[in-house]
Amino acid sequence: MRDLAGHIEDYAARLPLVASCRIHNLAGISPNALQTAVENLSLRANGVGVIAVDHPRTRNILRDIVDAGMRLVTLVSDVPAAPRSAMSASITGWRGERRRC
Repeated sequence: MRDLAGHIEDYAARLPLVASCRIHNLAGISPNALQTAVENLSLRANGVGVIAVDHPRTRNILRDIVDAGMRLVTLVSDVPAAPRSAMSASITGWRGERRRC
């Protein structure tokens, strides 16, 4: 995961429209770890990328993120029931049909 975080930070640093990119390492990918991280998000955050498991609590947390007006990208593993404004980036490619700008 550290390699992935480093690649994301390097890539974001080269994009002129990305003002900043902060990676937060969580205690795991459980819904509890995700909930704790979301509760500590800055209110100024424009978007969130997560690696998460498909679980009812996770889906509710992701729905809350989108309802708060933040863009959401699931990384590596998709959460199929995530809100439709979500987008998934997998190792095999982007799932553009989930994309809404």
